Order: sequence, then structure tokens, then C-alpha cells
Amino acid sequence: MPSRNALRRWWWGGVGLYAGVLLIVSIIPLPSGPDIPALDKFFHALEYAVLGWLLVQAQRRAGPAAVHVVGVAVLAAVGYGTICEAIQGWLPYRDAEGWDVIANAVGSVLGAQLVRAPRHG
Repeated sequence: MPSRNALRRWWWGGVGLYAGVLLIVSIIPLPSGPDIPALDKFFHALEYAVLGWLLVQAQRRAGPAAVHVVGVAVLAAVGYGTICEAIQGWLPYRDAEGWDVIANAVGSVLGAQLVRAPRHG
């Protein structure tokens, strides 16, 4: 069984890796495809739900001192999503949208709350 420190490093490594993937996806040029705005927002929410969930999981491994993990996870994920969106505003081939920030925030909240959902069975 891995030690508590090894598990903590594994979870935080997952957060870092996933955040890196999100940044890359946020800054690469996208191929043109069908323009379905609601679908775009759905994917934003889904991506940041995963980040919110990962952040809560990583913080929970820090032990009893990790209070308010859901709030901290949501703030971190929303802040990161806002930064990624701001970077897109500086790129000539990408667009920054306020609605994307909102979709990121909604996803972050939902993902962080998934960890708190009661488990039955």
C-alpha cells in the first residue's frame, strides 16, 4: 500500500498534469467545425468539473488540516479557468468569452460537489 505522502503526490501530480492539458487545449488553434455554442459551454463545464473534482481529491489527501476543501478547489479552478480564458484573449486565433468563464465556474462547482455527494450501497 502506498504511503500517505506518495498518494498525496500522486493526486497533486494528477492536478498538475490535468491543468497542463487544459492550458494546452486552451491555447492551441482549434480546427473549424460546427458552431454549436451550447456544446462548447458543455465541454467547458465538463473539463472544469474534472479539475474541481481533482482539486478536492488532492486536498483531502493533505489530512485533517485541509478545511474548506470544496471552496478552495472551486476558487482555484475558477481562477485557473479565468487565467486560461484571458490568455486566449491575447492569441489572434482564439477568442476569450465571458460565458466560457461562467461555464468553467459552473463545472468547477459541480465537480467539487461530486466528491461531497453521499455514497449509497
